[in-house]
Amino acid sequence: LFFRWGPASYERPLQMASGIQGALSIAVGIAGYYKAMKPKAEALVRLRRAHFIIALIILVWFILVLTPRYIHYTSVPYVPMPKSLSRLPGIPHMLVVDPEWPQGK
Repeated sequence: LFFRWGPASYERPLQMASGIQGALSIAVGIAGYYKAMKPKAEALVRLRRAHFIIALIILVWFILVLTPRYIHYTSVPYVPMPKSLSRLPGIPHMLVVDPEWPQGK
């Protein structure tokens, strides 16, 4: 199964952001574990800010990945026929979602 990180125009930055977010989550989890053993108010405030930053990164991720969609349509003849005949003038066509991009671009 092939997984796309998002639209092709900014897929690489999304991969890097995902890696950074994963490393940040691990670091915050380890720091939170050690800070829970000797709780101090200042350390807990920093831990809370780190959790807020992680939540903000996740929110931005979903906005960037889920919102941009372009549905690509293609024109096909109503009756299946060879491509050379379908280009003749007067042949009725209909718009359908491109089968190469069924979920959009």
